[in-house]
Amino acid sequence: MSIDTSTEARDGTRFGALWTGVLAGPIASLIALEIAYVLAERACGTGEMLPVHVTFLVALLASLASGALAWREWRAWGSRPASEEGGREGRSRFLATLGVLSGPTSALVVMAMWSAVFYFHPCQ
Repeated sequence: MSIDTSTEARDGTRFGALWTGVLAGPIASLIALEIAYVLAERACGTGEMLPVHVTFLVALLASLASGALAWREWRAWGSRPASEEGGREGRSRFLATLGVLSGPTSALVVMAMWSAVFYFHPCQ
C-alpha cells in the first residue's frame, strides 16, 4: 500500500500563496529586527544609518506584499469571512483571513521598530 503525500490540490487551492500570505509578514519583521541589531554596531561606529533604513523599508514592503497576497486569495475564495464550515473553502478562507490580518499587523510592528531609528542614536 502506498500513500500519496503530495500537496498538489486539484480544486485550485494555492497552498504556497496562502501560507506565504500568513507567514511572510511576521518572518520579515523578525528578520528585520535581527539585521538591525547586526547593523547597529556598524552604524554606531560610522554614523551611516542608510543600511538600517533600507532593512526596515524592505521588511515593510514584504509585510504589505504578504497582506496583499492574502487579500487576493481571500477575494478568490469568495470575499466572505471564515466560518465554521469545513472543507477546502473553509480552510482557504481561514488562511486567507489570517494572512489579511497578519500582513498589516506585521507592517505596524515594522513601523514601530523603524520609528526608534529616527528617535535614538545607534550608540544608545
